[in-house]
Amino acid sequence: MNQMEEMIEDVNRFSKIIGDKGYDGHFLTNGGYPDRLKDSVLRYLYSSIIGDEKGIGGGLHLFTYLEWKGDDKPFIDCSLTVRHSPVFGLQVSDMEISYKNEYGFVLKSKRFEGIIFNDIPERHDAVNMVKERRERLGRGIKL
Repeated sequence: MNQMEEMIEDVNRFSKIIGDKGYDGHFLTNGGYPDRLKDSVLRYLYSSIIGDEKGIGGGLHLFTYLEWKGDDKPFIDCSLTVRHSPVFGLQVSDMEISYKNEYGFVLKSKRFEGIIFNDIPERHDAVNMVKERRERLGRGIKL
């Protein structure tokens, strides 16, 4: 198996693990290539091959929304820093989940450093880690 085939296999394995944890929306890879995780990373890698991007030597920065209800509403996003190891393939090294107001200011965030796949929270758990308690419980009882 050549290096490119191994990388594609690593991307497939990585996107399956992340997808199984509920992170199945669209991603940005290093600030571009909006698409499903696998396709976003592969498009970035192909752009690296032709010289339009830097490659994965410095790692990949992945970004996705975990909850979006419109431009005028608070939202939750997730950033992942991913490194490539010849032995272990693509691995998440850092993860940050942020609850932001409609203007993009962080209201609450949770950061994981030196994380392994088993430590990555399921999507619904990640949302609950940062979501305001009042929103999780509802707006109150209506009479």
